Amino acid sequence: MAKFDQRGQYVHTQFNAENLTVGTINTQEDVVTALEFLKRQLIIARSENQLSAESKIQADDELEKIDEELKTKSPNVEAAKGSLSKLKKICAHIDPIMKVLTRLALAISLLS
Repeated sequence: MAKFDQRGQYVHTQFNAENLTVGTINTQEDVVTALEFLKRQLIIARSENQLSAESKIQADDELEKIDEELKTKSPNVEAAKGSLSKLKKICAHIDPIMKVLTRLALAISLLS
């Protein structure tokens, strides 16, 4: 039988979720799910000191702008892209967030 030795390993972020998907974002429901995921990831990033308090506030503000813009009947895609770009700069070093932001950017670009 194989041994699984974890001595000396450090796990920074571990996901224990029933369903964690970072695939394509195709529907409005997928967008909502992605935004909720990002909100949770920002909380985790702040609690693990990956984001300063100021950066967390800025990221939350940009995420809220994207959320509000996408809820409108005729979203301003350029405004959403601008907020997404700012959010990417703030979170560039946080891989789980960047993966979702990349897919969200593609979904937003398809709105135009």
